[in-house]
Amino acid sequence: MSEIERVPTHKIKVTPEILARACEKNTRHCMIAEAVREQIPNATNISVDLMTVRFTDQETERRYTYPTPRSAQDGLIRFDKGMAIQPFGVHLKNGHAVSMQRRGRAMHNLGPRKVTTTKTASGGIESQTVGGHSPPKLKPKHPSHNSVRAFGLEGFTKEWEYKGAK
Repeated sequence: MSEIERVPTHKIKVTPEILARACEKNTRHCMIAEAVREQIPNATNISVDLMTVRFTDQETERRYTYPTPRSAQDGLIRFDKGMAIQPFGVHLKNGHAVSMQRRGRAMHNLGPRKVTTTKTASGGIESQTVGGHSPPKLKPKHPSHNSVRAFGLEGFTKEWEYKGAK
């Protein structure tokens, strides 16, 4: 696999400054989206929910989708419920890269979906996916609600109670 087809991993830090300017219940301006915007050069069209962290890299002309790590899921839920949280780190890995779209056309032909796996030093398995289509995303009922996140996930139930709440 060539270097351009590798899906990068990123270690993001959510700092006190980022927490202070983040917006609750907003997929494009939450604390993790702000950290990605600040710490990943060329990242645009950033969207974060409980399932995925997505952004486009203008330099590589790729759209990246990563599963939202557990630490980030917990932070999003607590933050969106108005609870105080401490700064934390997020490791974006096991990503999926697809070609960026311009005017309805793919910038590259990455071909069909290709998944590669590698064993980590700790005995775990990491994967990366290149090509095919991006994982599906829940569509809002109206375009004006495109960045609204209800308790960390579009469609998340209001009846759910955070077990760690005091």
